[in-house]
Amino acid sequence: MVGRDGRQVRRLAVKAGASGVVALFGVDYVGDEDLYVGDGADSLTNPNSRNTRVLRINPDTGEARVRATGVGGPIGVLRHGRWLYVADGVNGRVLRMRPDRGCSSGHGAESSAAAGSRVPHGANGVAVDPAGRNLYAAP
Repeated sequence: MVGRDGRQVRRLAVKAGASGVVALFGVDYVGDEDLYVGDGADSLTNPNSRNTRVLRINPDTGEARVRATGVGGPIGVLRHGRWLYVADGVNGRVLRMRPDRGCSSGHGAESSAAAGSRVPHGANGVAVDPAGRNLYAAP
């Protein structure tokens, strides 16, 4: 965690997944809840891995709970309303899931963020407009 002056205030230790390393991508802090973070380490070490994770981390205790697995490359994470959106940069999709229930591979609503794209990956970040009507994904 970094303070307003740009100095590190605290470091949160996150237990590694199946690959034995942690590579955190995308983070969203929800003040009355926790941090939501994507851990794509397993997809970096093994492109066929189904062990990538979306984590919910308590910033006070450092406790991390797995909310979803098998997400591919969880590069962007956004908690909006009752949904958690995860941009899967490896598979070019955005997953929508309930943050209190999580999901595993193959669950959640998917939409292609890389349709018609010439790049092999897509969905590198997500945002929602102020009215909550439109979801944007950066391919």
